[in-house]
Amino acid sequence: SWEYDPNATEEHAIDHYEHYRNKDAPRRNKQEMLMPPAHRQYLLMKEMGFSRGQIKGAMEEAKRCAKQREKTMKGVKLGL
Repeated sequence: SWEYDPNATEEHAIDHYEHYRNKDAPRRNKQEMLMPPAHRQYLLMKEMGFSRGQIKGAMEEAKRCAKQREKTMKGVKLGL
């Protein structure tokens, strides 16, 4: 899991950052942001050390959360 380490925090001037983002590392477009599911799973397993079971469990949890958000939004629209 990720933990915040204030000693590892770096500070950069905003002008330097904006110059870098505009010239050296332009933003990716929507198509460039897409990653095939098989490649995503490969990265999670090989580079991050997750098992297929852990990935499947996280996917199921994400689906449950999405359904709950959908249910909540329906209630909000109905004024419940």
